[in-house]
Amino acid sequence: MAQAFTMPMRGERTAPKFDTTRTRELPRFFEDIERLINRANITIEKDKKKQVVYYADFDTEQLWINLPEFEDPASTYGDFKNAIMEHYPEAAGDFLYSIRDIDLLTGERQRLGITSVKDLSDYHLQFMTITSWLIGKQQLSKLEQERAYIRAFPTQLLSTIITRLQFNDPNHHPGIPYRVTEIYTTARSILQGMSSIGITNRVQPTSAPAVPAEVPIKTETLAPFMAEFTKTIIEALKGANVSQRQIERIIECIMCGGKHGILNCPIVDEFTKAGKCRRNHEKKVVLPNGSFVPRHMTGRYLADRIEEWHRQNPNQLTASTMVHTIESRIVNETQALPTSYRQCSATYTLSSDERIATMEAELFNLRRAKEVQVAAVRTRAQHHDRAPANKGTDEQDVQQARRAIPRIEEVEDEEAAPKQLVLGSPVQSGFSSKF
Repeated sequence: MAQAFTMPMRGERTAPKFDTTRTRELPRFFEDIERLINRANITIEKDKKKQVVYYADFDTEQLWINLPEFEDPASTYGDFKNAIMEHYPEAAGDFLYSIRDIDLLTGERQRLGITSVKDLSDYHLQFMTITSWLIGKQQLSKLEQERAYIRAFPTQLLSTIITRLQFNDPNHHPGIPYRVTEIYTTARSILQGMSSIGITNRVQPTSAPAVPAEVPIKTETLAPFMAEFTKTIIEALKGANVSQRQIERIIECIMCGGKHGILNCPIVDEFTKAGKCRRNHEKKVVLPNGSFVPRHMTGRYLADRIEEWHRQNPNQLTASTMVHTIESRIVNETQALPTSYRQCSATYTLSSDERIATMEAELFNLRRAKEVQVAAVRTRAQHHDRAPANKGTDEQDVQQARRAIPRIEEVEDEEAAPKQLVLGSPVQSGFSSKF
C-alpha cells in the first residue's frame, strides 16, 4: 500500500518559499503550492487557502488573511489567488520589462566593458530576454532592437566588428543596421583572437599613491629658485629666436612692470608700508581688508589698480602699519636709560582740590574779563555822558580780581623725589600758571 503524501512543514527544504523582494516569482510560488496540493489530494477550497498563507512569512500572512476572499466561504482558491495577484503588478506579467531596462543594461555593460567571450554571452542573453519580451508585447520593433544592441560595445571593438562585416558584405548599406545575430557572431570570433588585434583585458583599478604631507614653502628658499628659473626661460627664448622686447614682456612684473618677479617687487614693499596693500598667507598681494583687487578696476599694472581702488574707497589704509613707523632707535634708547634716572625724574602733580581751585579761578577770571570788556565798549555820546567820578572804577575792579586769584608755587622736598605744586605761595623756579 502506497504511503499517503503529506504537506511539508514550514521552513523545510522542500517547502515553498515566497521572497517579498522578488515579487516576480509569486506565480512560481503558487505553482509549487498547487503541485503539493494535488499530491496531497486536498480538495476543500478553505484548506487550499490555508496552505497558501501557511508558507508565507508572518507579515505577508497578516496581509493575505485580511483579504475578503480568504474568509468568504463562497470564494474559491482561484478567487483568493487572483486577489493576491492584483496587489503585485510585477508578478502579473503585463509589465515584466520596459525600455528603461534596456537602457540600464547597455549603460552598465558599456561601463564594465566587453573584453571576453563570457562578457559578450552574458550581455547577449540578458539583452535578448528583455527585447524579445518587449517585441512580443509590441512595445519594441526589430529595428530599435538592432540599433540598441551595439550601444554597449566599446569603440575599438565596435569599429573592428563593423570593418569585418563590411569586408564580408561590401554591398550592405551603411544606413541600415546589421542584424543582432551577425554582430554577435562576428564579436565572438574577434574576442576569441583578441590578443592578435591588440585588444587588452579590462584595466584593473590601481590604488592612488599616498599624498605626502604638505610642507610649507618659505620665500627665502623660493627666491633663488625663481631667479634660476627666470634665467633658464630667458636662455630658452633666446635660443628660439625670440626678440628682446618679447622676452622683457614675458618676465615683466605684474605689479609695476619691472624686470623682476612680484615676490621681489620694491613697489609692493612701499605699498605695504603705506598701508595700501599687504601679502596674505600665500604671499599674494591683496588689499588691506584681505580681498583681491576687483577685476573691474582699471589700470595696466596691479599698482595702478590698487591706486584706483583707494581712489574709489578712501580712508581704507591699514591702521596697523602705523606701528611700523616707530624707529627702533628711539625704542632702544628709551630702554637703555638707567633705572635710577627714570625713577628720579621730576613729576608735577596736583591733587583733586588743587585742580578744582585752579579751574574755579580761571572761570572767575574769564567772567570778570568779559564784564570789563563789555563795560569798556561805549559810543562817543555814552562816553561824554558818563560822570567823571566813575573813570577809575573799571581799572580798580580788574586789579581787585587779579589779586583774588590764588597763586601756585613749586615747593622742593629734599626727602621726596617728585616735586609738587602748592597753592597760596609766590611762584618760584620760573614755573607759574597765568590767567
